[in-house]
Amino acid sequence: MASSNVSVRGAHRVSTHEGGSASPNLSPLDQLERTISTCLLFENTFYEDGASVADRIRDLVAQCVRRKESLEVSALAIHARQVLHLRHAPLLVAIELVRNGAPVARQTVDSVIQRADEPAELLSMWKGTTERRTKMFPKALTKGISDALPRFDAYQLAKYKGRNKHFKLRDVFRVCRPTPPHPRTRGSVVRRGPGHALTPGHVGGRVVVLFGDEAGHVDSPPLREQTRWARAPAQPPEHGRGGR
Repeated sequence: MASSNVSVRGAHRVSTHEGGSASPNLSPLDQLERTISTCLLFENTFYEDGASVADRIRDLVAQCVRRKESLEVSALAIHARQVLHLRHAPLLVAIELVRNGAPVARQTVDSVIQRADEPAELLSMWKGTTERRTKMFPKALTKGISDALPRFDAYQLAKYKGRNKHFKLRDVFRVCRPTPPHPRTRGSVVRRGPGHALTPGHVGGRVVVLFGDEAGHVDSPPLREQTRWARAPAQPPEHGRGGR
């Protein structure tokens, strides 16, 4: 007859994927650090597929937020992006901080964006990881993206405008509605024209109001309450010899 009073030795043993002994004392934050630092998100590894790694990151971020460790998770995401130069894993951590209502979510989103195509990538990842069918995006996500956009100049915005992508640069501007940090002195509109090596302003037939002197060193009048999207002006006709 089988006994119900069984031995507890090895009942709570923590093992690796190969069956070896693992440390049972790792906190969720330590596990998250090891997971982020040793993976390329959504790419299969020897023991795990990419989806399992992403699910574990989501679960660990949620645990850390419940343990009041949002600031440490934010620092980890920023370290992974700016020091380890990982791309998608820090973006996923930032998204999960937003999803779990972390107070540092907006600042984390701003800090992990280092390339002009990453705002659109964040919106796409949010849509792909959200079960609810809604057109709305969390305010912490859109505000964080708005904070990051002024760091990019005209060339970067033109290079990563995502013409053939599901989320394009114009979608980012439409959703996040960024504003120049100093609209009276730093706003400028980049237009397509002959003689310009770059044509960065056009995104789907429109021009983008950029945010810095890098956009062309143009001193513009105050923007007041004008819209940040304007129809691209028609090119002036070329005059003949008798023209001005």
